Amino acid sequence: MVLTKIKTQGFTLIELLIVLVIIGVLLGITIPSFSRYQQRTQLIAAHVSLRNALEEAFSGSRSEPQTFAIRLQRGQDRFARCVQSDPSDPSTRVCTDVLFSPGVVIRTAESHTAWATTDSANGTNAELFIVFEPPYGAVSFEGGVGVSNTDFYYLELHNPSPLSSYFRIWASGLIEAQVDD
Repeated sequence: MVLTKIKTQGFTLIELLIVLVIIGVLLGITIPSFSRYQQRTQLIAAHVSLRNALEEAFSGSRSEPQTFAIRLQRGQDRFARCVQSDPSDPSTRVCTDVLFSPGVVIRTAESHTAWATTDSANGTNAELFIVFEPPYGAVSFEGGVGVSNTDFYYLELHNPSPLSSYFRIWASGLIEAQVDD
């Protein structure tokens, strides 16, 4: 009787385990990077949306006999564009909400302004209107606990990561904005 050795084809258990470890390491590196990229993209989209709305309000108030405003609420994931047909009557203000990208919210930096988290009278988030008035696009700030008409107003967009973007809106209508890591 002659014994013949049958050669089997395939991978050993150790080879399979090495491949799985390599795949795990690659996923461990790429998933956090991709997540950070997504968060940055969402923040930039929200930042551009708010900046465009602020600039449109400023230029609109200079070219039309209407008051334009941007309504902000701390901790909210949206802002509102507002048009006021009668500059002397705030009740003619009509606002349309604009939703930010998922995970992006409005916040203020306490070191720059005293905009409180909530309105103690009713427990809701305090509203702030950044108002652009004709004919020169002069800026004033309405509402918000502790907000007064100072030289500029500072606000941030923020998402859960360390990413944020900031805006400085000057009373002259100048808007400075930057996205930080």
